[in-house]
Amino acid sequence: MTDLCFISNSFPPDKVGSKEYYAFHVYNRVKPIWDVKVITKHWLLKIQDENVIQLDFWKVRKIGTYLWAHKVAKVLKEQNPKHVHAFDFRSIYSAYLSGLNFSGTLHHEDINYISKHFLLKRVFRKYFEKSDKVFVTNYKSLNLLKNSFKDITDKLELLPLGVDANKFSPFQKTNTIKKRLSLGENVILHVSGELTQNQELKNLIEAYRKLKKEINVSLLIIGKPSESFKDKYNQLVRNSPDVTFLEFVPHTEINKYYALADVFVTLPLKYDGVGLSILEAMASATPVICPPSEIYKEMGEENILTVPNVKDVKALTKILKAVLTDKKFSKTLGYKSRKYVMENYTIETMISKLSKYFEEKIKKVKS
Repeated sequence: MTDLCFISNSFPPDKVGSKEYYAFHVYNRVKPIWDVKVITKHWLLKIQDENVIQLDFWKVRKIGTYLWAHKVAKVLKEQNPKHVHAFDFRSIYSAYLSGLNFSGTLHHEDINYISKHFLLKRVFRKYFEKSDKVFVTNYKSLNLLKNSFKDITDKLELLPLGVDANKFSPFQKTNTIKKRLSLGENVILHVSGELTQNQELKNLIEAYRKLKKEINVSLLIIGKPSESFKDKYNQLVRNSPDVTFLEFVPHTEINKYYALADVFVTLPLKYDGVGLSILEAMASATPVICPPSEIYKEMGEENILTVPNVKDVKALTKILKAVLTDKKFSKTLGYKSRKYVMENYTIETMISKLSKYFEEKIKKVKS
């Protein structure tokens, strides 16, 4: 009998992003303790790990999700784990179908999506009632769920995202990368698991070009375009020879890119949420500029900078210049943000809490 089965819609290195690395970190920390299997979709790459079960799926949104969930439920029954944990809202459906004891993690974009669809709210009420526990990654999400499902609040628990503060730190050797990419004295960085928004990137590039007239600066954009954005992205790359675009950086190397940056800019998301990229930048002592949002207040308003409107190129240029030209201010802000992450968002805190929960569930089955 398997101790634990994790379900994740996608998993590194086959597909990367905040949710994927959340699941990846938890898996790597608990697999030396228990017999753990991961069930995930097979997107592009074959993962070289015998404990990761990749299932092919039909890429038609609604029927594909339904068929994949039933396929996962079948595998779960074959594995017969002592406990199942789902790392996103689609995976919770699979766990529910299996009839096994399960818990789940929901991120803000999941909860935002569920809360805006009446039928989904009714369906997820059934899932939540059947679940043992649902972990939520930030306060705003938790409150949103509690307001939507007032009779099952005892099953909801806060579990913030976590960052490896030893790996993501300002103490990295970055000169080789800067030389290879021909980056200037000051580096503006934007990282996204999936690039989807054309206009916001254009605004960032325009602000960078205004700034370039005054100081020695480079713009580095890391992220793979979504399928719907691919054509516009390729056009943007062709029209921006002065910008460095990287579609993929291995997770083993991405910490060095955060460390070499002088400022990190995050753009508005379709479903607003605190992603790991922001926490990783903060842990690297890189000043962060965010769009105005309730969710970012959790990061401590004194630890990040906000630009009132990212469409306001003039305002974005002004705040970028302030950070890049005042090195004392920049360094102080960067180290304040790192201290905040180390006190509130370390991966050790997150995994310790989850591990204790898993241990309790596994011991319960053994007894």
